[in-house]
Amino acid sequence: INDIKGKNWQGTAKCRYRQRDQACVLEDVGEQGALVRFTNPQRAITPGQYLVLYDGERCLGGAIIESGEDETETTPGNALEAFNTD
Repeated sequence: INDIKGKNWQGTAKCRYRQRDQACVLEDVGEQGALVRFTNPQRAITPGQYLVLYDGERCLGGAIIESGEDETETTPGNALEAFNTD
């Protein structure tokens, strides 16, 4: 994730092992964490789950989901906060 610190980054992510990669934008990567906005609505994003970021086939790293803008609704552009686990 160090490669994308301080930048807005577009790529894919997944919150579940069998989930297909989902398009997202990672915003404001700093010392404490990041805000991830998905292009399409996501269901049941739950704090404590891991978020894994990908650039094509390359795994960039993962983080623990701290909170979701809305963990139960599937509204377009839903966002979550994820914190680097180093």
